[in-house]
Amino acid sequence: MTTIRELSSNLLIRDYDDDDDDDDDEVWVTHYSSNHQILLVGEGDFSFSCCLATRFPSASNICASSLDSYGNLFRAF
Repeated sequence: MTTIRELSSNLLIRDYDDDDDDDDDEVWVTHYSSNHQILLVGEGDFSFSCCLATRFPSASNICASSLDSYGNLFRAF
């Protein structure tokens, strides 16, 4: 099974052209598309969701959650 660390270190962007200003371009990061609705449950330190969000033109299709409270996340990370 692939770990989040391995996925985030091997993210590949395909079918993305920096010269095109069209917001409808689909961006692929390994097997995640910018057109997918992505739900990440129990994210821990949100490093994987951050990785995806920075590679897509918009992160409005990503929802990430953590099992820890805000206080515990703040202290741990």
